[in-house]
Amino acid sequence: DADADADVDVDADADATGDNDAGGSAVLSQHRPIGVHSPAFLAAVHASNDPHMGVENMGPLLHAIVRFTKPKRVFEIGAGATSLYLLQALAENDAEIDYWRTRRAAGDHMVEGVPWTVDEFFEKER
Repeated sequence: DADADADVDVDADADATGDNDAGGSAVLSQHRPIGVHSPAFLAAVHASNDPHMGVENMGPLLHAIVRFTKPKRVFEIGAGATSLYLLQALAENDAEIDYWRTRRAAGDHMVEGVPWTVDEFFEKER
């Protein structure tokens, strides 16, 4: 199921190694490949990976840039071969932001008394 591969597993009591987190803070735990690394995503984009266009290199790079910078929108000009990578990154960003919005609402976003998120980001209209 392609939708299941796009889900983010959230485990509030485990760190990335699967051990209990001594601080009790929530950690996104990836028990299986997600996003651009999932078998379902790789199979879906296989047809658009033309070795003459460099999509296999540029797609993951663009995905990483969008994941890091967290834009709300992306404007792409070109053949559209990297669009799937950009769309996946935008969907992952939305899921991550929703996750942290939920944690903030529950008051569970602090690390040693310091917010793990930036207040101004969540206060502004998205």
